[in-house]
Amino acid sequence: MAHLLESAPDFRPLSGQVNQVRQSEHDQGSKAIAIGLGRLVAERINRVNAQNPTEAARLQASALPIFPHVAELRKAPQNKVQAQNQNQNQNQNQNQNQNQIAPSPQQTPAVPESQVTSTPPPNQRQQRQANDNRPPPPVSQEPPAQTLSQGNAQSVAPALSAGPVGPCSAIAPGASTLIFCRDNLTRGGRGPEMALIPAGLGLGSYAIMRNEASVADYNLYCGNTKGCTPVSGSDPDLPMVNISYDDIQKYAAWLSQATGARYRVPTRPEWVRAAGGRSKTDSDANCVVPGRDPRGTSLRAATAGNANVYGLHNMFGNAQELTTTVNGGLAAVGGAIGDDLIYCQSEFLRPANGQPEGRTGFRLLREMQ
Repeated sequence: MAHLLESAPDFRPLSGQVNQVRQSEHDQGSKAIAIGLGRLVAERINRVNAQNPTEAARLQASALPIFPHVAELRKAPQNKVQAQNQNQNQNQNQNQNQNQIAPSPQQTPAVPESQVTSTPPPNQRQQRQANDNRPPPPVSQEPPAQTLSQGNAQSVAPALSAGPVGPCSAIAPGASTLIFCRDNLTRGGRGPEMALIPAGLGLGSYAIMRNEASVADYNLYCGNTKGCTPVSGSDPDLPMVNISYDDIQKYAAWLSQATGARYRVPTRPEWVRAAGGRSKTDSDANCVVPGRDPRGTSLRAATAGNANVYGLHNMFGNAQELTTTVNGGLAAVGGAIGDDLIYCQSEFLRPANGQPEGRTGFRLLREMQ
């Protein structure tokens, strides 16, 4: 089994054999072999990632259905090495302190290796074959910070009006049931439908758009704002794509002013939480399924498809969605039309620069506190 996992170009065909090992161990009251196989796969992906991040992302995608915790296992060896380095450095520092009578003022203390920031993987994807017209796959690592030509990933909080906010503000902070709401707009009408995401995984509760922001949502904003041109010639129910991050920020600022609540682009952890957590996907996602039904080639309505555990549609596939990252950049998450279904998962992302792109849309978060 181990030699197959070391050489297989795709882990999915080995699912049956891995499950047999697990069942055999379960009958004997043990999990040691199955855990060891998961670590073997994680170590192989790490080795591949050092030479070819794109191939490592593909391998991890094929491993996730069999080893759902492979991302955590990939970090374990690194954490172990870092801990060892830190212990070695601490021992060295203790020995130096014992041998020194007084430290020299000009002496610069050594920086432990565990505190050195590793160089992030390169953004540039490898050149694809000329006859392969598919878009490059997403990556499973946080993209490095980028200088954005439009706007900045750190949203500027707008000054809020005293306008009515409506039912969304009436939700109790500790509510955990499936709840949808719409804020009232100052000039009449209502904002987009929001779904409550309960507190968890280190995050407080918040609401997020139940559907991808649609052409109709954006045109409502344009109809109430000077200098915004409504989108014409497009189905109003489709996701709003080909929009810059700067214009998304303006839409969020208008919605905040018009409702009295605070709307913004979600962070990547907030988006993953709303998607149901890590390693989540949806077999109904509007993505390419090789050899099966012809979907994943064009956008569908923002309200189409299955709803997830929080009642959200199209979290995977259709239009990939912009989020902000911990290092101050942007990432498009969830996969998109043109991507194989294995890439339409909660952990995969593409670095983004804030420029309009034909497969990239968004959904806004509403702060509850």
